[in-house]
Amino acid sequence: SRHCFNDIADCPGGVLLDLSALGTEVVLDPESATVTVPAAARYGDIAVQVHAAGFALANLASLPHCTVAGTVATATHGSGRRNQRLASAVSGLELVTADGEVKTYTRHDGVVVGLGALGVVTRLTLDLVPSFDLRQDVFDGLPWESVYDHFAEIQDAGYSVSLFTNWARDEVDQVWVKGPGRPGADFFGAKAADGPRHPAHAAGIPADNRTRQLGVPGPWHERIPHFRLAFTPSIGNELQTE
Repeated sequence: SRHCFNDIADCPGGVLLDLSALGTEVVLDPESATVTVPAAARYGDIAVQVHAAGFALANLASLPHCTVAGTVATATHGSGRRNQRLASAVSGLELVTADGEVKTYTRHDGVVVGLGALGVVTRLTLDLVPSFDLRQDVFDGLPWESVYDHFAEIQDAGYSVSLFTNWARDEVDQVWVKGPGRPGADFFGAKAADGPRHPAHAAGIPADNRTRQLGVPGPWHERIPHFRLAFTPSIGNELQTE
């Protein structure tokens, strides 16, 4: 997807491989609750197929546009105090080494977060959980004092909780709580948003590309990410602290 938070995907003299020709076909095994996907498959694409079969991935990144191999190789994370990074779902991995040999690895071989150094990953097998629904509620103006005094409680308030700030105010700009139930109108001193929010809402950026908010329940893959797959999430020069 060419999205990365560091320079590993754009290093001088490096070689970048486009694996999109491997396709997006997924092989789902209901008995083992796993799905095997091509390296270049995007999470947003495979999530739709996984959900249709009654399953879910336990966690997703904020961007459904990211490819599975790239996300795993760089230890990309989502949110949620009890949710692990996305690489933790990998139970199998196939890669091609520099001499052309195809190798297959299982969960405990220590090759998942390889940063591209071990070979070209071609397929991955991911663990699944039963499908579930979430709602997404946004709160404005969380006092820093509340963050300091109640951080664990705030992070436990939902399945996935994100705090957005520009560090310029005496409060956290926004709190996004994704969970099965309503967290309450008064959230540790923050107030429920009166409309959809973008993390840069104060700068006037519209929320069209964000996943559904205002407490409307929906399937996991349409609530855990911050952005919607059909929209361009960003243009590459934003400053964001989450």
